[in-house]
Amino acid sequence: MGDIIKMKGNSPLRLLVSLVVLVIGGCSTVSVQPPLGSSTEQKQHKERSNNYEIGREQVASIGEAVIRVKEFEVFETRAIDSDRVAPDRNFDGVCELPGPDLRFRGTKDKPFPIAGTTQANNATYRIIVVARNLSGESIGVALNADSGVAAGPCAHRTLLGWRLVGTAKFLSAGGPPIFSTPTRITRIVGQMAGPDNFELVYLGITRQSMSLLYREYTDQDFARPAFSQTLNYDLSDSDVIAFRKLRIRVIKAGNQDIRYVVTAN
Repeated sequence: MGDIIKMKGNSPLRLLVSLVVLVIGGCSTVSVQPPLGSSTEQKQHKERSNNYEIGREQVASIGEAVIRVKEFEVFETRAIDSDRVAPDRNFDGVCELPGPDLRFRGTKDKPFPIAGTTQANNATYRIIVVARNLSGESIGVALNADSGVAAGPCAHRTLLGWRLVGTAKFLSAGGPPIFSTPTRITRIVGQMAGPDNFELVYLGITRQSMSLLYREYTDQDFARPAFSQTLNYDLSDSDVIAFRKLRIRVIKAGNQDIRYVVTAN
């Protein structure tokens, strides 16, 4: 949360007048609903990794994989801190009040607690606590509930509840920061591989016949001897070879290496 608020002027009388204005001023108390708190959601999906890029020329030596493909499961947990928001930049701010101005500051990605949500002036606001005054009372800024941008009013918590009073202004370059809900993502890669866990290994060329070794792997990436075979392609017929949905254009094949481009997968 922000620093202890600094006030312009140090007159006790001025401070007393300010507190009286805040407590009994014209702005009525608003009803603030507490935040929802943190929540989590879990998702499971498949991802695919490979050793090639479509359209990029590549080289593989004899015994190396021309193609290596692996599909795997990913378990993803998203923890959403619905009771906090963090700014997208460092900032200095000020609440311009009838009495002394109240200053506060924030650091990029450092969260502020949400006091709650309120309806006022036909709009929905989230009140974030940016600092406390010398009396230990919470000072907040009203954010637009949808965009996360400061909506203008400051908020002051009195014994009677929250009041929208004064105007919040931001002094940092780039204008007001945008506040968003922090999300923590935890990824766990599962051991269970998908249907695609194989490689095509370059074996060399004899005259115009090029050979590749197809080899499947288990979930733990051990070779499966019963699921391997040698594939032969006649390059005199075409320089493009096909395997399943893969299309590989052979630029040059020799007894040391092969130059190729994957054109489709």
